[in-house]
Amino acid sequence: MIYLDSTPTFDKKTASGSLEVCDVSYTNVHENWIHRERFLTTDEMIYLRKGELYLRINKTDYTLPSGCLCFLHRFSTLSGWKTSDMPCEFYTVAYHGLLLNLSSEAYIPVQLPGSSIYVDETFKRLATAFSEGDSSPNESNVLFLSLIYEAERYQNGEAQKTPLMEKTIRYIDDNIHRLLSVEEVSEALGYNRDYISRQFFACYGISIKKYIDQKKLAVTKHLLVSSRMSLEQIAQEVGFDDAQQFYKFFRYHEKLSPNQYRRLNA
Repeated sequence: MIYLDSTPTFDKKTASGSLEVCDVSYTNVHENWIHRERFLTTDEMIYLRKGELYLRINKTDYTLPSGCLCFLHRFSTLSGWKTSDMPCEFYTVAYHGLLLNLSSEAYIPVQLPGSSIYVDETFKRLATAFSEGDSSPNESNVLFLSLIYEAERYQNGEAQKTPLMEKTIRYIDDNIHRLLSVEEVSEALGYNRDYISRQFFACYGISIKKYIDQKKLAVTKHLLVSSRMSLEQIAQEVGFDDAQQFYKFFRYHEKLSPNQYRRLNA
């Protein structure tokens, strides 16, 4: 169990003063890779975004599944016990502070749901903020604290998926090839827009509109890298009749053009 020092007030700028993010790294490796041995001089959080990670922590072997967020005590010895048999991606955050009262276990896991787009996006922002230097005071710490609160929500059962939320995700995924609005989603499912929006945010920590945008981006990136479809064809595949509108959408979110993304990831 993870405990915060006090009841969360979500005054993150105040609470973030009790910790310091020391380092943020992103690792993307292919199969036949093994984690090198390290001795932890700080507490660490690891988020496995994709694949499986085989870690030996203080002589005990663990298999971290995709979507797992775990906390490691400082002064632990960390290494791999098996080479990976699939590609994997993970973030590592090293930090100092008294934010967590962890049990005596060296490894504290939290399994996040399959649709953890909010967590993915927050880790991406955290890595960018740390590498570029905080654009505002304590930005890295505030983002890190957001992840702590999110982990606590799932561990305490406050973010359980309901049949309605599963239907909402399924409807969006099945209709991602069209232009979707929050109004259309709520009407299709027969619920008030405000009600379904509140339920969605409480469950996934992200707005319906944000989820739709992120899903369209994920499909777009996959098609850019894995197919020879033209930009016009891809635009239509994710619900844009106007290729210029699609171009502006992608550039706004990714800070580069679809063609630039395709060249960089070919």
